[in-house]
Amino acid sequence: MPDKDYKKFLTTAGLVEEHQGEIVDTRGQVLGHHDGIEFYTIGQRKGLGLSSSKPMYVVELDPEHNRVVVGEEGLLLRDELRIERCNWIPFDRLTKPIEASGGDPVQPPRCRSDGDPSRKRPRQL
Repeated sequence: MPDKDYKKFLTTAGLVEEHQGEIVDTRGQVLGHHDGIEFYTIGQRKGLGLSSSKPMYVVELDPEHNRVVVGEEGLLLRDELRIERCNWIPFDRLTKPIEASGGDPVQPPRCRSDGDPSRKRPRQL
């Protein structure tokens, strides 16, 4: 990514046009504005242009209402992960549950498939 500038890359390549929307908290209170939800990712903290006594993170992207929802770090925690359109390189599809881990490289969460290859639930293994 040139200059590590995601927004510049997307706009220069003509993949996204800027379109203003609201940045809101989890109660829907407008805290600021953005130039397009495509320029944000869940968990993003930097570049929000907000002032707050506590660090704020992108906790949800609401394309239907063109809103970026922000909240405290604890709102990023999830107990389920849905995975779609996977490329299973060594095989065509899952034939049995698998174990996987990801996230924090120091202490990654572990999860086990419940048989549906698109649903994962973290649990102690």
